[in-house]
Amino acid sequence: MLYFIFPTDMESAKENTSKATLNYDFTYLDSQDSVALLSTCSTKNPLLIDSLHVVLPSGKQRSFPVERIFNEKKKNKWNSRTRCNIDFALWEEMYKNEQAYTLVYTSRSNTSLAFTDSPRKWKKNKNIIHFIQSLIAMNRK
Repeated sequence: MLYFIFPTDMESAKENTSKATLNYDFTYLDSQDSVALLSTCSTKNPLLIDSLHVVLPSGKQRSFPVERIFNEKKKNKWNSRTRCNIDFALWEEMYKNEQAYTLVYTSRSNTSLAFTDSPRKWKKNKNIIHFIQSLIAMNRK
């Protein structure tokens, strides 16, 4: 069974010192009971992302290595496309809170960029993901 969640944007967190945008999507992989997070981080300068940190509102944090798919320059921005597998249990936990989680991308040069949803967007996304998670739970083998 394969579930794909259409790409959406996540807002740059206030603590970022440089402007960046994030576009991401999730694909549920039942054979691994995990979720692939594919994301494109757009920045002014090239960024070689090597890890992703999922930070929950409670402060709990999990870190994952990322696979760099490509880095390219388009007009005046650099796009870094990455893939990361997140276990299903964490993906469920990410959407159980009333507040949004934060995704923090880091590079070898110790540059980090944080992204999170606005409260309004969080509420909308959370409802969609809950529905998809319930479908996955019903169809698990």
